[in-house]
Amino acid sequence: YVTARSNTRLDGIPEWLSENGFPRGPIHTGLEDATYWEARANKYDHISRILDENPQQRFVLIGDTNHVDPDVFHDIIRDYSSQIIGAFVHKVRNISDTRSEGLLVFENYAEVAVSMSKSGIFSTEVALSIVDAARAEGLELSDAEIEALLGDE
Repeated sequence: YVTARSNTRLDGIPEWLSENGFPRGPIHTGLEDATYWEARANKYDHISRILDENPQQRFVLIGDTNHVDPDVFHDIIRDYSSQIIGAFVHKVRNISDTRSEGLLVFENYAEVAVSMSKSGIFSTEVALSIVDAARAEGLELSDAEIEALLGDE
Protein backbone atom coordinates (compact mmCIF):
# COMPACT_ATOMS: atom_id res chain seq x y z
CA TYR A 1 0.00 0.00 0.00
CA VAL A 2 1.26 3.47 -0.84
CA THR A 3 -0.08 6.62 0.75
CA ALA A 4 0.96 10.25 0.83
CA ARG A 5 0.11 10.25 4.53
CA SER A 6 3.06 10.46 6.86
CA ASN A 7 3.73 7.77 9.48
CA THR A 8 2.13 10.01 12.10
CA ARG A 9 -1.20 9.90 10.23
CA LEU A 10 -1.66 6.13 9.93
CA ASP A 11 -3.70 5.59 13.11
CA GLY A 12 -6.31 2.95 12.43
CA ILE A 13 -5.38 2.31 8.78
CA PRO A 14 -3.84 -1.19 9.29
CA GLU A 15 -6.83 -2.22 11.41
CA TRP A 16 -9.28 -0.89 8.83
CA LEU A 17 -7.52 -2.78 6.04
CA SER A 18 -7.64 -6.00 8.06
CA GLU A 19 -11.28 -5.57 9.12
CA ASN A 20 -12.30 -5.00 5.50
CA GLY A 21 -10.54 -8.07 4.12
CA PHE A 22 -7.61 -6.41 2.38
CA PRO A 23 -4.47 -8.54 2.02
CA ARG A 24 -1.71 -7.94 4.55
CA GLY A 25 1.18 -5.87 3.33
CA PRO A 26 3.49 -3.01 4.16
CA ILE A 27 2.24 0.57 4.04
CA HIS A 28 4.68 2.92 2.31
CA THR A 29 4.12 6.42 3.62
CA GLY A 30 4.75 9.91 2.37
CA LEU A 31 6.58 12.91 3.67
CA GLU A 32 5.34 15.24 6.41
CA ASP A 33 4.18 18.58 4.90
CA ALA A 34 5.42 17.65 1.42
CA THR A 35 4.92 19.98 -1.52
CA TYR A 36 3.03 18.71 -4.55
CA TRP A 37 6.25 17.88 -6.39
CA GLU A 38 7.82 16.13 -3.37
CA ALA A 39 4.67 14.08 -2.78
CA ARG A 40 4.42 13.17 -6.46
CA ALA A 41 8.04 12.02 -6.66
CA ASN A 42 7.81 10.17 -3.34
CA LYS A 43 4.67 8.29 -4.32
CA TYR A 44 6.05 7.46 -7.78
CA ASP A 45 9.26 6.12 -6.18
CA HIS A 46 7.33 3.87 -3.77
CA ILE A 47 5.03 2.46 -6.46
CA SER A 48 7.80 1.96 -9.03
CA ARG A 49 9.93 0.14 -6.44
CA ILE A 50 7.05 -2.27 -5.74
CA LEU A 51 6.55 -2.85 -9.46
CA ASP A 52 10.28 -3.36 -10.05
CA GLU A 53 10.43 -5.91 -7.22
CA ASN A 54 7.45 -7.82 -8.65
CA PRO A 55 7.93 -7.76 -12.45
CA GLN A 56 5.58 -10.68 -13.14
CA GLN A 57 2.78 -9.31 -10.94
CA ARG A 58 -0.04 -7.19 -12.34
CA PHE A 59 -1.54 -4.37 -10.28
CA VAL A 60 -4.61 -2.20 -9.90
CA LEU A 61 -4.03 1.42 -8.87
CA ILE A 62 -6.67 3.02 -6.63
CA GLY A 63 -6.43 6.58 -5.39
CA ASP A 64 -8.36 9.82 -5.31
CA THR A 65 -8.56 13.17 -7.09
CA ASN A 66 -7.54 15.20 -4.06
CA HIS A 67 -3.82 15.60 -4.68
CA VAL A 68 -1.22 13.75 -6.79
CA ASP A 69 -2.73 10.34 -7.55
CA PRO A 70 -3.99 11.06 -11.10
CA ASP A 71 -0.61 12.47 -12.12
CA VAL A 72 1.38 9.67 -10.48
CA PHE A 73 -0.91 7.08 -12.06
CA HIS A 74 -0.30 8.55 -15.53
CA ASP A 75 3.46 8.35 -14.92
CA ILE A 76 3.23 4.77 -13.65
CA ILE A 77 1.02 3.65 -16.54
CA ARG A 78 3.47 5.26 -18.99
CA ASP A 79 6.46 3.49 -17.44
CA TYR A 80 4.85 0.18 -16.36
CA SER A 81 1.92 -0.34 -18.73
CA SER A 82 2.35 -4.12 -18.88
CA GLN A 83 1.91 -4.40 -15.11
CA ILE A 84 -1.10 -2.12 -14.66
CA ILE A 85 -4.51 -3.65 -15.34
CA GLY A 86 -6.60 -0.76 -14.07
CA ALA A 87 -6.36 2.70 -12.56
CA PHE A 88 -9.21 4.14 -10.53
CA VAL A 89 -9.51 7.48 -8.76
CA HIS A 90 -12.23 8.40 -6.31
CA LYS A 91 -13.82 11.73 -7.18
CA VAL A 92 -13.12 13.85 -4.11
CA ARG A 93 -13.02 17.01 -6.21
CA ASN A 94 -13.34 17.77 -9.90
CA ILE A 95 -10.22 17.44 -12.04
CA SER A 96 -9.54 18.34 -15.65
CA ASP A 97 -10.18 15.92 -18.49
CA THR A 98 -6.42 15.82 -19.09
CA ARG A 99 -5.72 14.62 -15.55
CA SER A 100 -8.52 12.04 -15.66
CA GLU A 101 -7.80 10.68 -19.16
CA GLY A 102 -7.36 6.90 -19.11
CA LEU A 103 -8.45 6.61 -15.47
CA LEU A 104 -11.85 5.60 -14.17
CA VAL A 105 -13.02 8.46 -11.99
CA PHE A 106 -15.61 6.98 -9.64
CA GLU A 107 -18.03 8.27 -7.04
CA ASN A 108 -18.66 4.96 -5.24
CA TYR A 109 -16.96 1.62 -5.05
CA ALA A 110 -19.85 -0.17 -6.77
CA GLU A 111 -18.73 1.54 -10.00
CA VAL A 112 -15.19 0.21 -9.49
CA ALA A 113 -16.48 -3.31 -8.84
CA VAL A 114 -18.50 -3.32 -12.06
CA SER A 115 -15.61 -1.86 -14.05
CA MET A 116 -13.25 -4.51 -12.66
CA SER A 117 -15.75 -7.18 -13.60
CA LYS A 118 -16.04 -5.85 -17.15
CA SER A 119 -12.23 -5.81 -17.38
CA GLY A 120 -12.03 -9.44 -16.27
CA ILE A 121 -10.25 -8.62 -13.02
CA PHE A 122 -12.96 -10.55 -11.21
CA SER A 123 -16.32 -12.12 -11.94
CA THR A 124 -19.74 -10.55 -12.27
CA GLU A 125 -20.76 -12.47 -9.15
CA VAL A 126 -17.99 -10.80 -7.14
CA ALA A 127 -18.99 -7.40 -8.54
CA LEU A 128 -22.62 -7.98 -7.58
CA SER A 129 -21.63 -9.02 -4.05
CA ILE A 130 -19.69 -5.74 -3.73
CA VAL A 131 -22.65 -3.79 -5.11
CA ASP A 132 -24.91 -5.53 -2.56
CA ALA A 133 -22.48 -4.64 0.24
CA ALA A 134 -22.45 -1.00 -0.91
CA ARG A 135 -26.24 -0.95 -0.89
CA ALA A 136 -26.29 -2.52 2.59
CA GLU A 137 -23.99 0.29 3.76
CA GLY A 138 -26.43 2.89 2.47
CA LEU A 139 -25.48 3.51 -1.15
CA GLU A 140 -28.71 4.28 -2.96
CA LEU A 141 -28.64 2.29 -6.18
CA SER A 142 -31.79 1.04 -7.82
CA ASP A 143 -31.93 -2.26 -9.68
CA ALA A 144 -32.21 -0.24 -12.92
CA GLU A 145 -29.05 1.72 -12.04
CA ILE A 146 -27.21 -1.52 -11.32
CA GLU A 147 -28.34 -2.98 -14.66
CA ALA A 148 -27.18 0.22 -16.39
CA LEU A 149 -23.76 -0.08 -14.71
CA LEU A 150 -23.49 -3.70 -15.78
CA GLY A 151 -24.39 -2.85 -19.36
CA ASP A 152 -23.65 -5.83 -21.57
CA GLU A 153 -22.86 -8.19 -18.68
